[in-house]
Amino acid sequence: DQVELVSWFADLSDFSRTTGEITLRDRAGPEAVGDLLNRTFGAIIGAIAGHGGEVYDFAGDAVLATWRVGHDGDRALPLTRASRCALEVLQLELPKIREELPGLNLRIGIGVGTATYLEVGGVDGQWMFVAGGAPFNQIGLASSAARPGEVVLSPEATRSIDERVSGHVDEKGFLRLADVVPFDREPPGAPAELTPELESEV
Repeated sequence: DQVELVSWFADLSDFSRTTGEITLRDRAGPEAVGDLLNRTFGAIIGAIAGHGGEVYDFAGDAVLATWRVGHDGDRALPLTRASRCALEVLQLELPKIREELPGLNLRIGIGVGTATYLEVGGVDGQWMFVAGGAPFNQIGLASSAARPGEVVLSPEATRSIDERVSGHVDEKGFLRLADVVPFDREPPGAPAELTPELESEV
């Protein structure tokens, strides 16, 4: 099956290096790392669900989520929701593995496009769904372009946003997200609603 969607990838910067050091010098390190991941991912999952997204997979110290594009083909709406979620996640006070260590940093990549879902397996009745395609390729590039504490949209996603989403577009077409106007506020430059008096003059 093919489906149009927004892809979202949040990666914990330097997590493997930091936790590796703790695990080597502390007998209780592995348990502390597992607890840290559970609490961190729990907070991120709550934010994703709150913005209408779905968690697709976990990849070590990263979370992969998706937002479906509606039948009308409007990419701007799910991109706005995913971008708003990303900024909210960056504001989360993530737990620390040790008080003396610096807090964790996230970097988030966002893409959009047509994904392909495949059902693979069959051995001993075991089946699983895997997904691939443009939006998943894009988030790898976008998250690699992001610095810790940044959200970066792929060039394809950048071309699909509306005036609610703003930031700096670099020479390669990636957008470093700066702000997302909430749905309960009018975006900059949005047309004002006409009053009955003005409507009668149009």
